[in-house]
Amino acid sequence: VALAQSPGEASAFGVYSSHIKREQFVADMGWTDEQYYEWADAHMQTLGAHWTRVSLLLLWSIVEPNLGNPYNWNAPPGTPDTTLRAIYEPPNQIHCLAVITPGMGPTTRNPVQYPNEWQAFVRAAAERYDGDGIDDADPNIRVNYFQLVNEDQDWRNLPFGTAGNYGQTARLTLDALRSANHN
Repeated sequence: VALAQSPGEASAFGVYSSHIKREQFVADMGWTDEQYYEWADAHMQTLGAHWTRVSLLLLWSIVEPNLGNPYNWNAPPGTPDTTLRAIYEPPNQIHCLAVITPGMGPTTRNPVQYPNEWQAFVRAAAERYDGDGIDDADPNIRVNYFQLVNEDQDWRNLPFGTAGNYGQTARLTLDALRSANHN
């Protein structure tokens, strides 16, 4: 089944992390957050870019630092709600490839050890950002594309530890995404 494409979605051109604020740059320019996002929007439009990929967006150990506690969808460094609102703000025709990862640093958990919690997180993220009107962060946000982890050339140093664990995590992630977002 082919997905119905929205404007710009068929474009093959994007800019990596176009809307991730660089705090020092914003401070040096004397801008507000909104001025920064307008600057990023204008550059994306000038370039004809319709895609961005954000690698530090959905970090499980950051969004849910303590298992079972409420999710913080604006926890830095990714600040998913704020970042995705800026990307999908009308009249932008920008789409995001959102990276989902167990986390970063010593707080990273192995999804294979916590499969139910990992899948709950992935489903919650997919539902929050699918734009279907149910539990959405913002009606303009419509994330249909996700990536599991970011450029992990040496996955042995991740909590996965083995190719088998990575494969299990990929399966858990795909199943959770499909159950939450039927696009």
